[in-house]
Amino acid sequence: MEADLITVEEALSRIGQNVSLLAPKLMSIDDASGLVLAEDLRSKINMPPFRQSAMDGYAVRFEDKGVEYLELIGEVAAGVDASSTQLKQGQAVRIFTGAMVPDSADTVIRQEDVVQLNSRIKIDIWPKRGANIRPEAEQTSKGEIIAKSGDVLNPARLSYVAGMGVSKLWCYPKANIAVVITGSELQKNTEDLRPGCIYESNSYAIIGSVKNIDNQYLKVFYLNDELKYSIEVFKTQLDEYDCVIFSGGISVGDYDFVAQILDDKSVEKVFYKVKQKPGKPLFFGKRDQQYIFALPGNPAAALTCMYVYVNPAIRKMMGWSEFYTDTINLSLKETIELNGGRSQFLKAKQDGGSVDVLEYQSSAMLKSFAEADCLVYLNGEKACYQKGEIVKCYKL
Repeated sequence: MEADLITVEEALSRIGQNVSLLAPKLMSIDDASGLVLAEDLRSKINMPPFRQSAMDGYAVRFEDKGVEYLELIGEVAAGVDASSTQLKQGQAVRIFTGAMVPDSADTVIRQEDVVQLNSRIKIDIWPKRGANIRPEAEQTSKGEIIAKSGDVLNPARLSYVAGMGVSKLWCYPKANIAVVITGSELQKNTEDLRPGCIYESNSYAIIGSVKNIDNQYLKVFYLNDELKYSIEVFKTQLDEYDCVIFSGGISVGDYDFVAQILDDKSVEKVFYKVKQKPGKPLFFGKRDQQYIFALPGNPAAALTCMYVYVNPAIRKMMGWSEFYTDTINLSLKETIELNGGRSQFLKAKQDGGSVDVLEYQSSAMLKSFAEADCLVYLNGEKACYQKGEIVKCYKL
């Protein structure tokens, strides 16, 4: 009965309350891209670790500003230890971007402001004292927090902490995910289609949407509608995964065996069936530290549930602090009328500050999903949503 169904908001709340973080692991920084930190990181060095030339030029003593010609006594390239280089009165060294500035120099002159005459230089333009030198620890001091627990190691942050001498760090790992595709009518699209069958496509949608979070450890299983074999696979081959995602077989048909597979004492049901369209027969449960989702078999329903429910659960497992799918408020371009009193997720396309609901909204059709860039969410509290009304949209 519709009255027994939970709301979309309650389903999302139960996922947030029941999904826990995966156990952190000590990772090499080489394997940490895209992961979430499980600790605060501190810099092991000052950055820069020494006074550093900001450009190619000449390191001088500013007090020699009145000297017409300075004697060149050498050069300092990047990577060279210049701590023993001493400039005396009237002396200078050629220096390059990123190189260590000798302690006795306090200014770097741009090379375009200098004329070199054999072993001497004449400076045409003197900058201010200290010009073109990056001070030691200008960016970061040793021991300073450079990333916090909960930060995502995006490319810039990963590069930053690597440059501070960090080589190992505690992170929440990638989730180990099993995708279970059910249905005897399904064929691989490399085969000639047999009468009464359809090509299997849900695995592409499910795996693709998960990989948009980050590359996960994924394995796909295919099950025919045979209860005994399906139960055996569930009990013996799926227990090692952090998350198991079933596609199809969760409704009430004679050959919908997933509900019977999950009717197991080891599985704690968190909810089954949500007051929404598409995706009403959605199951979420857990087995020890494993999370189990059973999605409807209709393609648009399965993908809707992935974006709204499953992907947020995976993000939370991996330590994301903001794990729910991003939403945006847009105005409807046309009036929408609902039937049935259920919340609805409608495939749509953004148009500036407005949103255009597309045709082909059937849960069995992916045509509009392939064109959509958002899902309009209508909470079902009323039968009609007027043109221009502001509605919540889930970003795809």
